[in-house]
Amino acid sequence: AIPDTGLRSALQNWAEKMNGHVQELKSILSTARGGEDPAAAGREDAHERMDEEPDRVERESVTEEELQGV
Repeated sequence: AIPDTGLRSALQNWAEKMNGHVQELKSILSTARGGEDPAAAGREDAHERMDEEPDRVERESVTEEELQGV
């Protein structure tokens, strides 16, 4: 465990900020692929996909091929 010297809260704030960026990028990619309202529907869609594809692992990274395909 990291002693709470301010480093822990700084790391937690950074992690939350990065997660926000990841969600924003997912929204941008979804919109680029023809999504209608990714901010509202993104989480619901993710949960539906998980229900439909329980063995599928959600990736946080995007490959070069996916970027070129957008």
